[in-house]
Amino acid sequence: MFEYFGQELGKNICDKGEIEGIIQQADGLDEYKKYLKQASIAFSDNKNIVLSSEYFEF
Repeated sequence: MFEYFGQELGKNICDKGEIEGIIQQADGLDEYKKYLKQASIAFSDNKNIVLSSEYFEF
């Protein structure tokens, strides 16, 4: 997301505990991956970049 706004902060944005908490709130890793896929596609659409499901691992 920081890349989208042009504000990359470095290698580690969150610590491991924060990441685990986010995944838990999203009802698991699979649901989180679905959310990220949709968010990435929305961001790319806003930047007029074509991004399809073939860019993602399932």
